[in-house]
Amino acid sequence: VLGAVLFFGTISASYVREWEGRRSLFRLFSSYLPPGRARELARSPSAQVLTADNRELTLLFCDLRGFSGIAETLPPLALRELLNQYLSSTTAVIHAHGGTLDKFIGDAVMAFWGAPQAQPDHAERAVRAALALVDGLGPLNATLREQGLPEVRFGVGLATGVVCVGDLGSNARRAYTAVGDAVNLAARL
Repeated sequence: VLGAVLFFGTISASYVREWEGRRSLFRLFSSYLPPGRARELARSPSAQVLTADNRELTLLFCDLRGFSGIAETLPPLALRELLNQYLSSTTAVIHAHGGTLDKFIGDAVMAFWGAPQAQPDHAERAVRAALALVDGLGPLNATLREQGLPEVRFGVGLATGVVCVGDLGSNARRAYTAVGDAVNLAARL
């Protein structure tokens, strides 16, 4: 009986560890990916998504034009609302086109296609997302006007190239991100 208890206890502990690992992976990627893709990654126990490797990606940067001037004229809570509207709209477009939201850098958004899951059509997806961002500017500005906020303009930069993508950072703080010349090029464009 004791042997059976130890056997099932070991199986239970193993199951709990695996479940916690999948849940942790889902939490990590649910902030970057559409929920369906995050769940898919969490279900794949063999996915080595937290390693960093070289891969061809298409990267997108989108940032507001004249943001410093806007920030100087709006009260902080109004500026927060404007940014939240813009960042929410941009995130929805990126997710709708299968992109990975990397980070917000003030008023800039960094996203990429082709990781953590391979996407052979990553460049096409990114271009379609960029066009959808431009198409969405009118409705975004209409929403901002309704709320008494200034209209916005933004620039979009795209670049495709081999970058290092994966879990990068310090011992204290890490992020799933991409680094390399193509990232710098997209940011400059």
